[in-house]
Amino acid sequence: MNIETTAGTSEVPVVLELRPPLDAGTATVYLLDSEDRILARQETTRAAGYAFRFSGVPPGEYGLAATIGYEADSSYEVNDWYGEWPVLGERSRIEIDASGDPVSDVIFPLHRLDSLIEIPGVGAGPVRGALAVKVIDEETGKPIEGAKVEIGDSARTAVTDARGRVLFTGSLSGPQTVTASAPGHDLQTYSNMDAQYMCFSLSRTRAPSDYVE
Repeated sequence: MNIETTAGTSEVPVVLELRPPLDAGTATVYLLDSEDRILARQETTRAAGYAFRFSGVPPGEYGLAATIGYEADSSYEVNDWYGEWPVLGERSRIEIDASGDPVSDVIFPLHRLDSLIEIPGVGAGPVRGALAVKVIDEETGKPIEGAKVEIGDSARTAVTDARGRVLFTGSLSGPQTVTASAPGHDLQTYSNMDAQYMCFSLSRTRAPSDYVE
């Protein structure tokens, strides 16, 4: 879409996704103190509407965070989930006053971790069961939709979505050799890399005439 400002027109990519209700397993919600230390935790599920309740909380200011697939103080996989109140990156405090009145309707979103990683090259720790890949155009930096991603000797393949991303899950562990390719681009391979996130920056294929001086 195009946005008109006083500085002119800017093109902003917009991706609309229809997502089913979250059903990623048991969520753990954490009550945090002013220094983000965990004071209490509670598990909840989709069957419970992912509702949670902390009782007997003394007056003060508190934060909230939640995870699915891992504990907040342990290692994670890129297909795990995380969120904080009210939105990720803008954590605020909930104030409990001395009146004892309950605080209700506290709702905040969870994000799958692979969608939050925006780093060049490889990283996010060793492969522990899942592998996240992003493919971008080297020249523009924009994601490439429909890029083909292969693990090993084409044993597992997938294509990237509109965000240039694909997620492999299953019995993945240790170093992996991964190749990404897209029409009009040179392929790129990471060989024997033990990293659960890989970003491929594909250069555009040059025509034979480009090499003629």
